Amino acid sequence: MQKLLPLIFVTIFFPDIAHAYIDPNAGSMILQILAPILIVASAGYFFLKKAVHSFFDWLIGLFKRDSS
Repeated sequence: MQKLLPLIFVTIFFPDIAHAYIDPNAGSMILQILAPILIVASAGYFFLKKAVHSFFDWLIGLFKRDSS
């Protein structure tokens, strides 16, 4: 991950000459694809957070030793 961040930085802020045309509406199309995915993922996380947390508490409780 530490090697990936400088590569992303260099790629974004110091691009090489591009010999292609990128449609201006491509950004909005990507946004229309990613926005619902992010909304559903975050809503699923918030709705299932308590259930997942209680499941792992139960699972960890199985492996704990009794103190008595």
